[in-house]
Amino acid sequence: MIKELIALYRKFRLVLLYVITGLICLCPIADLVFGVREFRFILLSMCPIIALFVLHDAWTRLEGKLGDIERTLHDPNPPSYASFEQMQPDLRAAINDYVLIGKPLRIDVIAVSAKFSWPFFNNILTDFMRHSRENGTPDPRIELNLCIAAESTLSNWNLVPWLRDLKHACVCIKDFRKVNESRLSDSGIKVNVFHFDNLPQLHGVLIDGQKLFLGRCEWESNSDEAWTLRVGEVEYRRFELTDSFGGARQINGFSNWARRYMARDQEIKAVFSTADLASTAPAFGKAV
Repeated sequence: MIKELIALYRKFRLVLLYVITGLICLCPIADLVFGVREFRFILLSMCPIIALFVLHDAWTRLEGKLGDIERTLHDPNPPSYASFEQMQPDLRAAINDYVLIGKPLRIDVIAVSAKFSWPFFNNILTDFMRHSRENGTPDPRIELNLCIAAESTLSNWNLVPWLRDLKHACVCIKDFRKVNESRLSDSGIKVNVFHFDNLPQLHGVLIDGQKLFLGRCEWESNSDEAWTLRVGEVEYRRFELTDSFGGARQINGFSNWARRYMARDQEIKAVFSTADLASTAPAFGKAV
C-alpha cells in the first residue's frame, strides 16, 4: 500500500504542485473579481499546510541529489554486480517499480544466446500474468524486445555451447507463446524477437529508456589458444538517465545498438535466406 502511494505521488507530483500554485493564484483573483472573501480566507488558512508540502517536496528532492553527490564522491563507479545472477534481484525490483506506476513499459534486451535473460523474463512475465489472473486485474502493458545473435553467427564462430543455448532459448520462447497464446492475444504483454549477425561486445537490459543494466562480453584463452566466450559471468553495471556516472551517454549508446539490431533483423530477412533459422527460432520481429 505504501509503495503504491509513493508511486502515485511520483506520478502526479508535478500535477499537485501546479494545482497548489493555481489555487494560490486564484485567491486574489476571486477576491477582486467576485468579492468572495470566504474563498480567500479558506485558501489563506491552507497556506501553512501548502508551504509545508512544497518545502518538504523541495527538501526531499534536494536530499536525493545530495545523496547522489555523496555516493559519487565516496565511490566514483556506478553500482555493479559480479554476474547476471547477482543482478537479478535489483533488475526484478526495478521492473516491478515501473509496472507499479501503471504506464506502458518498454524493455530492450541485447543478448548473445538469451541463456540468462530469457529464463529471467519467462519467470517475471509468468508471475505478472498469474498475479493479474488471481486478482482479476489487467496484465501490465509490457513490450519486451529481445535482440539475440543468429544461429549462423554462433556457428561460424564455432561457439557450439552458445549455439545449443540459443536453440534451447528459441524453443522455450515458442513454448511460452504457445502455452500463453489465448492470454497474450488480449494481453498488454508483447514479446518481440530480433536476430543480428555479429557478436556484441556489450549486452544488457534497458528499462523504459531510463535505467540500464549493462554487461560486457569477454574472450579468454588457455595455453592451447582455445578461446572461450564469457557472457553473464562478467561484471554488470547499473546506470540511470540522471545519475552522475555518465548514465545518459551509456543509455543513449545502448539504445542505439538495440535499435540498430532491430533494423538489422529486417535487413537479414530481406537479403539473406533464413531457412536455417526458421526451424528453431521464433519469427523475426514477430510480436505476440
